[in-house]
Amino acid sequence: MRFKGRIAIVTGGGAGMGKAAALGFAKEGARVYIMGRNEATLKAAAQEYTGKDGKIIPAVGDVSRRADIKAVAAKVIKECGKVDILVNYAGGNPDHAPMRPFVEENEEYWDRMIEMNLLGYMVFCRAVLDSMIKQKYGKIVNFGAIAGRVAVRVWQPTLRPKAV
Repeated sequence: MRFKGRIAIVTGGGAGMGKAAALGFAKEGARVYIMGRNEATLKAAAQEYTGKDGKIIPAVGDVSRRADIKAVAAKVIKECGKVDILVNYAGGNPDHAPMRPFVEENEEYWDRMIEMNLLGYMVFCRAVLDSMIKQKYGKIVNFGAIAGRVAVRVWQPTLRPKAV
């Protein structure tokens, strides 16, 4: 029960590694709020936890929307009085489609990409920091995709031999 009595928020907690983190915290006794856009997915993830000591609570919201982030953080702090752990896992391609070549994207796409994968993390950290500073305890874990470190070839011009 390493996290008994702790309050955690996990973004992207409805599936994949975010859900695995949420289940792990709950199994160790934490009360975990999982944030994501799809309420049905969040509810299904929350129902997977069958333990007695922790709890998983869905919190619908989009990490690319500052108002959603602030609302979830405020709700947790109001209900629990604090936030001990924040796991920023949500992110990805805002269009939910395979990556396209850079030359095919527009500025609006990149604005959404930055909102989701960078600014959302920063806003969430800021939304919980006062609670953590006040209680002199807090842990923040920010995940990033491998695409942030390794280039992915999504387009290569066709090279044609010159005519002789």
